[in-house]
Amino acid sequence: MSSPQQPAAAAAGTEQRDFWFFQRMTGDPAGYHIAGTTSLTGALDPERLRRALTEVTARHAQLRCSFHHDGGEPRVLVHPAGAARPEFEVHEAAGAGDPEAFLLERARRPFDLGSPCQLRAVLLRHAPDRHDLLLASHHLVLDGAALAQLLHEVLSRYAGAAPVAVAPYAEYVGRQLVRRLREGGKAAAHWRQAFDGRTRPLELLAQSPTGAGSASRPGAVGSFTVGPELRASLADRCRRERVSLFTGFLAALALVVHDRGGAAHQVVGMPLDQRDTADAELGNYTTVLPLHLPDAAAAGTGLLQATQAVLLDTVGHSATSLLDLLPVVADAQPAREDGAPTVPWRVMVTAVRSRPPARYGELRAGVLRPISTGAKNGLGITFVDDGTQVTLHLSHPGNTTLRGRFGEELLAALGRVAEGVPASAARAPGTDAGRSPAAPSPVAEVVHAVIEEVLGAPLGPDDDFFRAGGNSIGVSTVLAQVRRRFGVRVLVREFFQAPTPAALTRRVQELHHPRDEEPPVADTDIRQTPPEPAATGSAAPPDLPAPAGPAQVAEVVDAVIEQVLGAPLGPEEDFFHAGGNSIGVNAVLTGIRRRFGVQVRVREFFQAPTPAALTRRVQELQHSESKES
Repeated sequence: MSSPQQPAAAAAGTEQRDFWFFQRMTGDPAGYHIAGTTSLTGALDPERLRRALTEVTARHAQLRCSFHHDGGEPRVLVHPAGAARPEFEVHEAAGAGDPEAFLLERARRPFDLGSPCQLRAVLLRHAPDRHDLLLASHHLVLDGAALAQLLHEVLSRYAGAAPVAVAPYAEYVGRQLVRRLREGGKAAAHWRQAFDGRTRPLELLAQSPTGAGSASRPGAVGSFTVGPELRASLADRCRRERVSLFTGFLAALALVVHDRGGAAHQVVGMPLDQRDTADAELGNYTTVLPLHLPDAAAAGTGLLQATQAVLLDTVGHSATSLLDLLPVVADAQPAREDGAPTVPWRVMVTAVRSRPPARYGELRAGVLRPISTGAKNGLGITFVDDGTQVTLHLSHPGNTTLRGRFGEELLAALGRVAEGVPASAARAPGTDAGRSPAAPSPVAEVVHAVIEEVLGAPLGPDDDFFRAGGNSIGVSTVLAQVRRRFGVRVLVREFFQAPTPAALTRRVQELHHPRDEEPPVADTDIRQTPPEPAATGSAAPPDLPAPAGPAQVAEVVDAVIEQVLGAPLGPEEDFFHAGGNSIGVNAVLTGIRRRFGVQVRVREFFQAPTPAALTRRVQELQHSESKES
């Protein structure tokens, strides 16, 4: 047993294990740093700020870990509070040359993973009341959301706020392991089926014609802005379709792929934050998984709903790690020269919701701006929304260039998404122009009945589900009933590639091959509620007693939503209008399940996404369960 003054051995978290191996695979020390800068306005005492940073570091065990190589696996040592001292530097801007280049160099400086603390703060003074603050760490320790939380905690402590309560390191690791053990097998099976040999990584980079540059350093670290007018128009479209602004960006990326002649089954990487409302401590809760971009031509005017569906599909199967995923998809990916597997994408898209500017005593902190310290797997696109405009940060290896005029193409595609302009029509895969439709079969009759029940009106064999008013929730209902009736599982992305009754009928028959007879049709009410997508996070028993009164329920609901959004929401305010997205919905409903022991369905929240409506639904479910018991 370790003494209080000696480091204690501990298990590595699942996300820590991923990043440990992938840093060793890429060989770029700075490629897995996490960094950001903010402006500080007002009188500032550097020594007081240093003490606040040290105090916060002492409270969080995750900030006091060292990492060691032990027989091919990472070994973690948690150091006592007094042994962990974050790096803290103060510099004059006048002597730093280019401030951005200076801070990037500091962000890229390697961390000694064997030291007790992987945290660096650099204060750049422009004037006595105007500073830039850089915070940098390693992804083994923090993810992007945790970096923003760290900044908030440090500045709150600087202003005299009481320290926050945190859980022990063992609980942090334990919750990650429980999630993986509970749902990892189902997630792995899903991804094994999703990578069926047709999947291809989206390629937006080309080798530099001069051959100059380094593969480990960013070649072009730049950004461009989606101005307030276009952002407002896109946000309005997304609100009407009840999807997030990030979903709109992904839909625009799918349009760019289509316009460039790209085939279906294009994949990008997307970090997923696996926190739920119990995960208040700092740490890395992020895993990276593939996202299959929708086929823009097949989706037509339903592109936003198609994009939302693939997002939910990825989120619903996120209880796996990238390290565990690689063997599953290895057959569909080219191997590296050294025999190591490669990640199944060349483009990484990351959504960052900026914490709004805030005041901490006499200090005012601006938006935390992410810094790209390296390009790990091709092109990195970071989507940052500050509520007024969107900034897209791009980075890629130094020996590559962007193909075409990507920035202009993407801005144009965002405008088309905002206006609802579809991609050019494309014939659904597997159909032959001019061929007369076959006589309806028992399978076709049931498929038509299911779709008619969902849409409220009949649909022709070759009519488009989305052009008839279908959406992602309707897709889930249709495919759940198909699975219940025929015992086969049609993938969401397969339906989006050919969203017609005839194509769905053919796919059901293909999945039932080689049996010649029609698959059995179960006598099941097609109006039954489909299964919910698997929620991200732990499904542990409620950790608080369920309050009985409306006021107490509303208070907890408000607190859960505020923790997810980072700001309070009025009783009748729309969760999505305030910047919420599908990942946030999972976090909210996980928190509700923990506290009240009731399961609010995702589609119920989408239909009435306000705190007041969620409070009413929780009370209805509590009342129903109390009557049954």
